[in-house]
Amino acid sequence: MSPRRPSSSRPHPLPRRCSTRRGRPERRPRPRHARRPPRGRGCGTSRCSGSPRRPTRASGEVSLVSRACDAVRRPGGRARYRAHSTNWLDGEPCGASDQLLRWTARERRETSPAHISVRARDCCRWVLRPDLRARPVRVKRVELAVMRAPLAFVSVVAWAVAATPHLPAQDLARSRQTAIVTAATRLAPAVVSVNVLRRQRRLPQDPFDLFFTPRGSEQVVEGYGSGFIISPDGVVITNQHVTQGAEQIVVTTRDGRDFPATIQGEDPLTDIAVLKVDGSNLPTAPLGKSTDLMIGEWVVAVGNPFAYLLGNSEPTVTAGVVSAVGRNLLPSEGQSGIYVGMIQTDAAINPGNSGGPLANALGEVVGVNSSIFTSSGGSVGIGFAIPIERALRVADELRRFGKVRRAWVGLDVAGAEDLRGWKQAGGLRVTQVAVGGPAGRAGLVTGDVLISALGRRLRTFLDWEAVMLDTGPGDTLVVSYRHAGGTRSVRLAVTDFPTTLAEKVAVLGGMKVVTVTGSVRAERNIQSDHGALIYDLPDEMEDATGLRSGDVILQINRVRISTAEDLRRAFSATAGAGAVTVWFERAGRLGRTAFYVR
Repeated sequence: MSPRRPSSSRPHPLPRRCSTRRGRPERRPRPRHARRPPRGRGCGTSRCSGSPRRPTRASGEVSLVSRACDAVRRPGGRARYRAHSTNWLDGEPCGASDQLLRWTARERRETSPAHISVRARDCCRWVLRPDLRARPVRVKRVELAVMRAPLAFVSVVAWAVAATPHLPAQDLARSRQTAIVTAATRLAPAVVSVNVLRRQRRLPQDPFDLFFTPRGSEQVVEGYGSGFIISPDGVVITNQHVTQGAEQIVVTTRDGRDFPATIQGEDPLTDIAVLKVDGSNLPTAPLGKSTDLMIGEWVVAVGNPFAYLLGNSEPTVTAGVVSAVGRNLLPSEGQSGIYVGMIQTDAAINPGNSGGPLANALGEVVGVNSSIFTSSGGSVGIGFAIPIERALRVADELRRFGKVRRAWVGLDVAGAEDLRGWKQAGGLRVTQVAVGGPAGRAGLVTGDVLISALGRRLRTFLDWEAVMLDTGPGDTLVVSYRHAGGTRSVRLAVTDFPTTLAEKVAVLGGMKVVTVTGSVRAERNIQSDHGALIYDLPDEMEDATGLRSGDVILQINRVRISTAEDLRRAFSATAGAGAVTVWFERAGRLGRTAFYVR
């Protein structure tokens, strides 16, 4: 039976998208699978007129009947229906398309296009702009494909066919203002570049230098690093290895101003140095805390890598995440500092970043960049920062006393030879307890196993060193330990080192010695039960005498030394009497040296 020709004499057009140009529909690219129906073939319903029905101006609505009746019949029983809907007031679909899609496959097979249009018309309308003649401002399209097969397959594709409006300029600027941008803007004004000049002994570079380089000759070398201002009057925190041996220090601010700086104090053990510049109303870095850092949160490292080689004093900002906290780095050869309890980050830290701040996403300083693991000399994503709490405590000690007072509780723990011993012991083994010290008075004995301190798990001696670095004299340390099969908890009164509290006796002009006592022996791990410990010794006296700070002088010629006063009298008696032979203990071994006393 031949198909019935629609009432209209014009051929049935393909569905077209509404155009904003009056009276001229815009052609849509025809899909490859679509075929033009024979001329004059409609959908076969009494409502279909064979062409899209123009909307009526009086009602202000567009009926979906004609759109739903624009069906393209294809061989094989597949039908494609199109329904257009929008709401001009809020720019969102009115919901008619969702209603069409919620019908079951059976309902779609049994429902004619005319019925689909009636259901859509009941809940979906196009709201028209009053100055346009029945034209929608925005068009949403929902395509509903029904396949007559043993298993019905429904494919739904929805998208906006109108051009997406451009974001306002203020929205684009707001989207660029990320947390990293905010942190860098807040912190960068307080970051400075630290340039130092120091003298180094010139070493031969080739065989010819052995003949033409004077012995002991020195050369002036330039070093650089970073720092940040913590007070408006010009107090700067940086790394000690940046300022070590410096003869001249110049601090350069972000705006290019140069300030001569002086060293207020250095602490090689924690790798912290404090500088002072003559300035006022200088920008300061906001200070945060590292105790609540979360693994994976954003951090920024700010500094001046390669200093002037980058052309200006604008600090460099690199971003990364907190890779780990509480990292302990095993000491390496020639390393004077103890890097324990460190913050690990993958933010790029390069030469010149040392001493610069590591900040959280709020722009608050949480650490001081100090070291990296690298095989090439540059950043490989493994950098470490000193916790800000430790840096501030050390800086305060240096400013108040010129040195850092160390915490002492009167016990020693297993060292590097027992790094894996905690797995069997369940903690850190106590190897020695000083008689009369805080730990001895609290009841700890040799052989006890420390479990935790300051809320931190103790496994190796590096964990214990981190606790000691973050504790100062006068604090109270809560320690959990295992004794005789049971777990106990005690509060230890932290004091200063016995050598610090002991009376100092000056000999030979610049040498300072203290008497060896039980507490001093426990502190310095001295084997001898008598002698005088060298507490401080100038560099020039080290070269002249062969002695070192920390040596214990046991005997002068044939005179036994028991106290610091004995040593002073012995040196006075041998002045101008020829060479003096000194017997001493160094790192548990017996040594001897000879020199003249004038």
